[in-house]
Amino acid sequence: MVVKASQAGNSNFDEVSAEQTFKVLQASQTLNFKEIADKKFGSKPFEISATASSGLPVTFSIVSGPATISGNTINITGTGTVVVKAVQVGNANYQSVQELKTFRISELPINNFMIRTFSSTCVSSDNGRIEIKVENKLNYNAIIKGPGLDNPYSFTDSLKITNLKPGTYSLCITVEGLKDYVQCYELIITEPKELKTYISINRNTNFIDLTLAGSSTYTIELNGKKYNTRLPFISLPLEKGNNNIKIYTDIPCQGVISKNIEGFSPLLVYPNPFLDILKIDLREISSNSKIVITGSTGKTVYSGTNNNIGGIFEINLTHLNPGTYYVQIITNDVVITNKVLKL
Repeated sequence: MVVKASQAGNSNFDEVSAEQTFKVLQASQTLNFKEIADKKFGSKPFEISATASSGLPVTFSIVSGPATISGNTINITGTGTVVVKAVQVGNANYQSVQELKTFRISELPINNFMIRTFSSTCVSSDNGRIEIKVENKLNYNAIIKGPGLDNPYSFTDSLKITNLKPGTYSLCITVEGLKDYVQCYELIITEPKELKTYISINRNTNFIDLTLAGSSTYTIELNGKKYNTRLPFISLPLEKGNNNIKIYTDIPCQGVISKNIEGFSPLLVYPNPFLDILKIDLREISSNSKIVITGSTGKTVYSGTNNNIGGIFEINLTHLNPGTYYVQIITNDVVITNKVLKL
């Protein structure tokens, strides 16, 4: 730039002028480029911002890392460190300025997958299932292997795999865009167990003792009265004469166990107390039975089988010492226990 200074003069002085040259340099400017928080893979596209002290527009670009940018919106494409550059190119009055920011993209959180297994509703129904839900919607690939199954699946937010047989399954999930990412699980599909019961009758109390297996809840109907229990053992009172018992669960396909049990006479084992000969009245027992006698310590002192249905069964127990003994009558359906005293 040239500046001229002049004096026009007068009657006493001549006109005079002089010129000086100097340069006007561009002004510097600064950027206010906001920090970029670390992200997780699968995060939604997000905006960044920066302003120049000159008021001129700022542009952005990705220097390196797994991301793309359009305008001021960043889209994550993988995991690792991303370097972003903000630039104000300047003009005739302002110098250009640039600044770099970095942020890190980490892998999916540990709790990204919520996986649930559902067991088969009945034995041999083969209708178990596996359900997967995710926190971050992405393009996932799953491979599941198990009894009669070796299939790939693709999903973005949820997946349901049905009609599974009972057994152990391996499930591995990968993510498009994450080359080395894999998450594997071992899953078990079960089915209801067979409903079973072991019946024992205590003749000293005239109670029926039920040992139950196959479920977590049971319903017992005894002579029209209903009992519910979560325990594997329950003791219920018998009535004289015929007693009808039904046992079932909340899973209909487990079926119903039905029994008709006689309320036996208290004199089933007699005399009580006895000296040498103990008699057992088996006329109300409709099947072969085994007789087991134990002492107060639990040691077996007699064991025998009655193959003749009905009648009176006599046992010579002369060799036993005086004391308390327990007589068990074991049939196909029940165990009947009597407490006796030998004199």
